[in-house]
Amino acid sequence: MTVRLGRIEGTGACAFLHTCEECGVDASFGINVSYRAALNAVDKGKFELAKELLGKWYCLTHWRKLNGTN
Repeated sequence: MTVRLGRIEGTGACAFLHTCEECGVDASFGINVSYRAALNAVDKGKFELAKELLGKWYCLTHWRKLNGTN
């Protein structure tokens, strides 16, 4: 799983950090992502479930390969 969760101290805010499934660089393109459900899971302390709900992420290069749009 390439998604990491973190809380920002002093604010209670939650940060989702995602990297490419293929190469590990910062990723901007996700599939099977449900932010709202992931946030609800974090609020309930279910962090592993939240990671699953955040799907898989890819950088532009690997996203294009995944979709066949080199």
